Amino acid sequence: MSKYQSVHVDSLSEQLEERFADLAASHLEAICARDERDRQNARLREENARLRLENRRLKRENRSLFRQALRFPGEGSDGASADSARATPVPEEASMNRRARGGGPEDEPGSPRALRARLEKLEAMDDSTF
Repeated sequence: MSKYQSVHVDSLSEQLEERFADLAASHLEAICARDERDRQNARLREENARLRLENRRLKRENRSLFRQALRFPGEGSDGASADSARATPVPEEASMNRRARGGGPEDEPGSPRALRARLEKLEAMDDSTF
């Protein structure tokens, strides 16, 4: 082998080593990125599970509050009458609104009948999501 060929082989060998080192570094970066993504994915799954549990707890609490409102429809949270806490509409306006809706006082938003209907809708939604 001539001196020129020997230098050329050494040059190719150095290039190959550099490329291999670049490839190894790139591979290590990819592994680190994958590991970080896996850690973040695990954290997000844990948070998602925690939030699902909290959501279920809040739905149960909401249903409980609705049931309490159905049992005690005339009382607010402080025991005062719910009607006094709400602004009273003008009598003519209230009767026109009921006639326009086609219902009586039992169809008003705070009535036990309306609350029961809302609770049934919420329970149906809760059953369909799980």
